[in-house]
Amino acid sequence: MTNQEQAIDDGDFYLSRCRVNRHVVSIVAGETATVRLNGKISKVIIDATDAAYLIGSGNIGRFQLFMDVEDGDGSELPYCDQITGLNYSGSGSNQVIALEVSQGANQGTSASHNGMHFSVSAPSTASNGGGTINQPAAWNGLVCGDVRLTLDVAAPNLLNPANSFRVVIMLE
Repeated sequence: MTNQEQAIDDGDFYLSRCRVNRHVVSIVAGETATVRLNGKISKVIIDATDAAYLIGSGNIGRFQLFMDVEDGDGSELPYCDQITGLNYSGSGSNQVIALEVSQGANQGTSASHNGMHFSVSAPSTASNGGGTINQPAAWNGLVCGDVRLTLDVAAPNLLNPANSFRVVIMLE
């Protein structure tokens, strides 16, 4: 992906706020996918029922959304914090997980299987009004341009490249 810095406004490919749009993306394990979006993501559903580990087991899957804008070091800027602890084994429970964008909400409750909310963390040295900002805040879901979806596992674990994921993005 290149470092796209052009402005994208509502006239480019405006999505009305009175309807919901659905994008279904298939991703081969170990690869990334890029989707052109402009609006507010309200839900992301990860279907890992066809995924499998080549090396590893358990809840070691990760998911992240990146912008098409890079920092000064050439790394893509993330829209929100990485979601971790997902089951990409292709068996067992929680193979399909719904991640909610719920502005102003906490990151879920212990009794909720789909209560994981996207968040944005500030550095622990940031402050506001004399107080340290060190807790994650809910992400508002706004995206525009080319959004890169990454589903992976931490080394030395490895996803089976013969398998795939399906990601459903609900966008307002």
